[in-house]
Amino acid sequence: MPDDTVISIPFVADNGESPVGPLTWGQRFMWDIIAALAPHDEHINLEVTVPVPAGLSMTGLSRALARLIERHAVLRTRYYAGDDAEPYQVEIQDGRLQLHVRRTSSADPTRCTGELIESLVGRSFDLASGIPVRLGVCIEGEQPRVVVLALSHIVSDAWGLRILRRDLQNLLSGKDSDNLPFPGRTPLEQVEYEQSESGRQVELESLEHWNSRLRQFPRTMFDVPAMPPAAPRYWRGTLSSPALGLGTMALMRRYRVSSNSVVLAALALHIGYLTGRDSCALMVRVNNRGGDINQAVGYFTQEVPVVFGIDQDSFESTVRSVQNEVLRSIPYGRYSPPKVWRLRDQIDEERGTRTTIDSIINTVQVTAEAPRAYPSSADELLAELNELRPRSEFAWEVKRENEAIKLLVDSWLPIGNGLSLLADTAYISPDNIKNILFGIEGLVIHVATVGDQPSDVIPASGISPVRRAAPRRRQ
Repeated sequence: MPDDTVISIPFVADNGESPVGPLTWGQRFMWDIIAALAPHDEHINLEVTVPVPAGLSMTGLSRALARLIERHAVLRTRYYAGDDAEPYQVEIQDGRLQLHVRRTSSADPTRCTGELIESLVGRSFDLASGIPVRLGVCIEGEQPRVVVLALSHIVSDAWGLRILRRDLQNLLSGKDSDNLPFPGRTPLEQVEYEQSESGRQVELESLEHWNSRLRQFPRTMFDVPAMPPAAPRYWRGTLSSPALGLGTMALMRRYRVSSNSVVLAALALHIGYLTGRDSCALMVRVNNRGGDINQAVGYFTQEVPVVFGIDQDSFESTVRSVQNEVLRSIPYGRYSPPKVWRLRDQIDEERGTRTTIDSIINTVQVTAEAPRAYPSSADELLAELNELRPRSEFAWEVKRENEAIKLLVDSWLPIGNGLSLLADTAYISPDNIKNILFGIEGLVIHVATVGDQPSDVIPASGISPVRRAAPRRRQ
């Protein structure tokens, strides 16, 4: 077999016609993001990498991949704009997969995997003409070693990727599809639910929440003079910090709140210090799963608006404000995006100004083989945090010219130990991006070990607050 070849694998899910329908709410949410980023949306593509069990032949691998595509309708779905300019999906019942084969050696399998991921993931998908999945395998001799799936983000959210990885591992190990958990609703079955009376009631309640919160939103969270941006304009920094992971866990236990609330409170306190605001309004991405879609591979994540107070004198007050607001808001992240657009237009017309939704926080769910051991005393917590903090590492991950937001935070805490911040450098300088991430780490550790007052530590983070003109005195 040559070094790089392509194998064609047939799949047959059903001998019937390919059904067509509109997108689910979650699919439409991601469709709009992809459209806004086009033609350079490849950076939001996803990948799943799974080791191939020893002894499995290429024939066995091909059979497992075909079964995976047949099992999950979303992996063989095409998306296109109709004559009415609305997006539609068509579920393909049979076709052929293209499996890209690359040779490796036992001396350097990691390099092969990395090259395969780069070649498969680093290109946009033509969602209308082909299935939104690319497949690849690294082989040593005639034995497959690692299989790679590249997917358009419209296929799945982070929760769905875990299901996809689990199913692929089981199929590669020889399990039959009939012995795997029921895969849940197909996308078109989800559309049917969303258009039902129950689905319409869920959407109505969500739109009522949006109406309430958007009327509390400021015109923009960053109502400050723009600076000359860096080149390129949008920078993303990532902090890998075991100390931040442990500190977040400590505050979760102390206040009985989620990791999302800890991160959001720490972020909001830094935004408040930077912009001079005493409240925070932003979008939180929530995973809308349960019941018949809990085991489905698909995109079900949407955004929900939250508004809460910031107390620079009390982390506890701020984190409880965040927790209460997020818990109230989570059920309302289920809606048709075009209906939210129309609601926003209506509110903006009444207010006489455009509300810019420009700040987003996204919590990436990370699983662990076992929960980490937690220190048994405050002294042990302090000692472990002091030991871990020098291991923190910062890196610039992305620099690109085009985005549609001013601030996006992704959190893998507490298990993943990672926090990233993508920002518009016209409003948050590269120095402030880095200082905010280390500032969040310092604040969390300070509150976990020293005291509750954010104002004792945030000014030392190096963040440069925005200078505002003094209000004019009345004569």
